[in-house]
Amino acid sequence: FNQSNLQPVFTATVLGNQAGSDTKSGDWKLYVGFEGFSKPVDYQINKAKKLLIMNGLKPEDFFEYEATGGVFQEYFKALDESPFILRADFPVNRLLKFVGGLVKQADGVDIFIDSGCGRIIAGLYVLDEGVWNRICDLAAGCEGHVLLEKAPEEFKKNQDLFGPARPEWKIFRKIKAILDPHNIFASDRMLGNR
Repeated sequence: FNQSNLQPVFTATVLGNQAGSDTKSGDWKLYVGFEGFSKPVDYQINKAKKLLIMNGLKPEDFFEYEATGGVFQEYFKALDESPFILRADFPVNRLLKFVGGLVKQADGVDIFIDSGCGRIIAGLYVLDEGVWNRICDLAAGCEGHVLLEKAPEEFKKNQDLFGPARPEWKIFRKIKAILDPHNIFASDRMLGNR
């Protein structure tokens, strides 16, 4: 859709394993959003249906959504219940490679893929040091980066939310200490900060 002339407002894919999801466990769902006046949107929807069918996909009914809450409000509400929330950013052509590896590494993962900008948000129910390190290696191999937006305190005591420590972080922390001696700015979001 991003390479078509349909100009969607968003293209996103979700993998639902969560209890609050309308997606059956293990099922992928593609969402394509169009906004504007009814005639152009109707045209876009009809072209999108044809494009989906041409590619062997079964389009479901299109629906209107609230502009303020958006299509994914309930999905993100349920995703927020996960003890671990992972955020990853990649070149768009590397998304599928990372997602394939992530699904193999993590059990029961819920995944939101924004294919317009190459961002992945995932909810994980279980994550240990070994799996986290493998996910970080996978991200680096896909030319992207990954971090944990949310993790239990016990996990944070032993693991960095930005992945395995890198040498440049020491320099970064020293510069940060000089520029922000009272640790006011983004104290819990700094590289190398457990």
